[in-house]
Amino acid sequence: ETADNMRHALDTITHEVRQARSVYVPTVASDQISLETLALPPDEVISFVDLYRCGTRLCVNREGAAAENFTSASVEVTDIRFRRIASTTPAVQVALTMRYANPQNRVEYRAVMSATTTAAVR
Repeated sequence: ETADNMRHALDTITHEVRQARSVYVPTVASDQISLETLALPPDEVISFVDLYRCGTRLCVNREGAAAENFTSASVEVTDIRFRRIASTTPAVQVALTMRYANPQNRVEYRAVMSATTTAAVR
């Protein structure tokens, strides 16, 4: 479960970055990133997608829509770091740590994963 959520989270973030027009620099915080998107809502000239930690889950918020979780309630995101990489093509490094939600703290259910990936705007 933890591995599936890690893979899904990194795939979602990577996809959003690759589909973006640019990384919106003023709102790049260590735990949030805003992307100028190519997928524009009707009657919009510019639109943004925000990816961030909301509680113990990861959320995506598209302009004009409600925020949506894209990790399961069965895992807890304990850390996420976005870092803009300076290059001719904007890129973002993502470091993510999550664990299996284990309210009874049973040893056999403990699972923690960390992963880092980089994605560039295309």
